[in-house]
Amino acid sequence: MTSICVFGAGAIGGLMAAKLEMAGTPVTVVARGPHYEAMRAKGLVLHSEGQKTVTKPRVHTDPKDVGPQDYLVLTLKAHSLVPAMAQLKPLIGPNTTIVAAINGVPWWYTYKLGGDFEGRRVEAVDPAGVVSAGLPPAQTLGCIVYPAADVVEHGVIGHTYGDRFTLGEPDGSRSERAGKLSELLIKAGLKAPVRPRLRDELWVKLWGNMAFNPVSALTGATLDRVLADSGTHAVCRAMMVEGQAVAEKLGVRFAINVDKRLAGGAEVGAHKTSMLQDLERGRPLEIEALLGAVVEITLDPEALVVDCVEGPDAGSPQLAFEREALGAEPDQAPDRQAERQELERRALQRREQRERDGDEGDRRDDEEPPEATQRPAHGDQRERKRVTLVRVGPAADEHAFLPARDPVRGETNQVGVIPPRSRRPLT
Repeated sequence: MTSICVFGAGAIGGLMAAKLEMAGTPVTVVARGPHYEAMRAKGLVLHSEGQKTVTKPRVHTDPKDVGPQDYLVLTLKAHSLVPAMAQLKPLIGPNTTIVAAINGVPWWYTYKLGGDFEGRRVEAVDPAGVVSAGLPPAQTLGCIVYPAADVVEHGVIGHTYGDRFTLGEPDGSRSERAGKLSELLIKAGLKAPVRPRLRDELWVKLWGNMAFNPVSALTGATLDRVLADSGTHAVCRAMMVEGQAVAEKLGVRFAINVDKRLAGGAEVGAHKTSMLQDLERGRPLEIEALLGAVVEITLDPEALVVDCVEGPDAGSPQLAFEREALGAEPDQAPDRQAERQELERRALQRREQRERDGDEGDRRDDEEPPEATQRPAHGDQRERKRVTLVRVGPAADEHAFLPARDPVRGETNQVGVIPPRSRRPLT
């Protein structure tokens, strides 16, 4: 019998687990706290299509009691993966298929991608390679989630709409493991097509998420209001046009145009995006998976080194995207030491070259932030430089700026690097 474990049985994980159980496919759920206690006492309750169904999946708090699974379904938010690595380890064996039912750019994205980006680690979602080390991309099956659901109360899932979980292999093949899971989900009354170009569909969903979600969170507005207002509609459209340029550079083919995607978002109506809901509930936001990863992909890899900044490591260049998720300083990570030294060497070479060239256009870290970071006065016709914000390690505590080559536009932009502990809202 096929063993399936849902890790992170919140709204989406709970929906999938309940549907599989209803169809006679046994499922194990790993949960904790009041959610675990409620499921142990009363089962996993699903409200869907006007009906209430009580299911009885096996529920555990300790993954060691469960052991390696045939399918491990991850329905966590992307930023929860690194803290969960130790818990996930007992559930993964050499033959386990990891089903990544997670929004945004996934950690496995560049695996078997082909082209210039093949195998390039996306630090925003895979800091220091921690996620891909624990969740091998070769064992991963992509999954795009479309249903809308919510945890009504502990142990109770409310299913609003949607029933599709699109599956796909990173290399586009039609594998036995993808086909088998698709059959089980279809048997459970869900739609589960297997796509040869999953990334194309992933980007159509991300296209909306990367614009609608942050704008709704910043304004507190539901989706219908965001897209009815001419100002926020224009902001969303501009973000999506930039996102499309990034995606097409990666080989993505869009089946619809940006205006049709915007119209589709408007049709959803008075819906609070998941990011707005998380903000209202005081939860961490999916910034890196939806936005940070997209920004990172546009940067020259060498632009991930910045000149030295004020702080404990002053006098030595700072590596961007250091291992803050693990709480480790770079010098305590031997596997990164050689990489750090090489990047420092390149940074020093670039600095010396700038000094030789006498290039006054490059800013030093002891100068004021470049004019590009300041909002021009109304009617100001000076050239506006696009500023991209990325995070650096915890040791840095001042702004730093450097030029970065944008491979999508083929131009040089000023990139503002803001450390995580001193981020400020954009104004």
